[in-house]
Amino acid sequence: MIFGLRVGIRVSAPEFLDSLVSCFPLGWKPAPPAMAERIYSVIGRGVAGPQKPGRRFNFLFVNAQQLVRTPNWEELCEALESDLDFYVARTTRTWLFVHAGVVGWKGRAVVIPGRSHSGKTTLVQALLETGATYYSDEFAVFDQEGRVHAFPRALSVRSNATATRIPAAQLGAQTGSISLPVGLVILTRYKPGVRLWPKVLSVGEGMLGLLQNTLAARRYPELAFTILERAICQAQVLGGTRGEALETARLIVRRLEQA
Repeated sequence: MIFGLRVGIRVSAPEFLDSLVSCFPLGWKPAPPAMAERIYSVIGRGVAGPQKPGRRFNFLFVNAQQLVRTPNWEELCEALESDLDFYVARTTRTWLFVHAGVVGWKGRAVVIPGRSHSGKTTLVQALLETGATYYSDEFAVFDQEGRVHAFPRALSVRSNATATRIPAAQLGAQTGSISLPVGLVILTRYKPGVRLWPKVLSVGEGMLGLLQNTLAARRYPELAFTILERAICQAQVLGGTRGEALETARLIVRRLEQA
């Protein structure tokens, strides 16, 4: 059971399970056998199996559709993790997933909504270097009361055209273990050479920025509006094009300290 959804996994060899289960998001629980809404099937040779005819590749299926065919076990695990995350984010009706980076600062969550390549990971990393607590690099996960929960995948740090997965602990950061109310929403995008930032925005603008990055907003609009309204009602909202991440992180921290 993952965020209220029944997900099944089948493997061609029992030794595959440990590394595959590590791809599940935090908070998953085993459930009695039932009709799963989504079934992943893994067939192959695992991490370093023998090169046998017909078993040179690992295969990942989602229900009856092939998702991945690769000799690289880590690539298969990353594909499983990514597909499972987006399935849960789009489908769950008991939680709300917003595409965002999240850190904690003195009992409040800082939420940075944005799509891939918007610079949110770089800003999250810079905030961790200033002493923030890590919550997520990919999704802000809200409960029914509008509080943010940790979704601590390894950070996907890009350098040129490649991305490296770096655990928060490797950056010297702690990972959050309790839910937090939202203290600050940051709507920003990186532009080289920019120094003027931030601009104070309205709660309505913050709500719109979160909705634009909410995966289930069109499928469950009432749920999205209700949860985000509760989440943002006491939060500050800042926006504008930002410059370098570390300089921006220091500005954010000063703002939080003043608040």
